[in-house]
Amino acid sequence: MRKLNKILIFFFAIATFALMFFASNINNPMMLAVALMFMAWALLPYCLLWLFNGKARSHGSAIAMLPFLLIIGGLGNYLYIDSLFIEHDAQSALGLVAVPVYQLIAVGLYWPTKIWVERDLIDNENGIRTGTRA
Repeated sequence: MRKLNKILIFFFAIATFALMFFASNINNPMMLAVALMFMAWALLPYCLLWLFNGKARSHGSAIAMLPFLLIIGGLGNYLYIDSLFIEHDAQSALGLVAVPVYQLIAVGLYWPTKIWVERDLIDNENGIRTGTRA
């Protein structure tokens, strides 16, 4: 499952990089520097997901990452495509700044889920009953 997560993270990161490259104007060096900063900002959620995927201690936490990954990558790239191609207006560039914020919030929501799943799996392996069932 970790390999699938890594493949999806890599795919979504490459798609985001390609969309950012398309949106950038890299004719002069100053704009190239700004474009690289926006690309680094846009790729930050994927770097954190890659790190968390590597730190996953159980198969359950890797499975728990999959819905977050699909939401973060799929919805994020959809919002980029929507702002660049479908609903293109003067405020579309704000999506390049706002989408990573929403993605980082979702990564922040994944972290307690990961801890909860790993703790629950470790408790079950040690024979400790969790939950409210008798």
